[in-house]
Amino acid sequence: KHLRSDVFFHVAAHPQVRFMSTRVHYVTGEILHVVGHLEAAGKIVPLEFAATVRHVGDALEIEATTTVDQRQLGMRSGRLGMIRPPATLHVKARLSR
Repeated sequence: KHLRSDVFFHVAAHPQVRFMSTRVHYVTGEILHVVGHLEAAGKIVPLEFAATVRHVGDALEIEATTTVDQRQLGMRSGRLGMIRPPATLHVKARLSR
């Protein structure tokens, strides 16, 4: 409930958190270099990270880990005091045919 409040993600005004890639290019093996921006809490933060792409059966699995300074999203304190940046974001998705 607290994370949905206007102190953090302000879900009432900004119900979605999304990442939009602006550039993706193949590096080597299963690694992609991804550039884009994260949109959350009405703010936009640029991100750049490596993503791993694997074939799993007849699907593609994409996994990436990066960090973001949540202060750039307007998040400064929690119930227990100051938030320690950066936050680690880990995403894993499977795309089926």
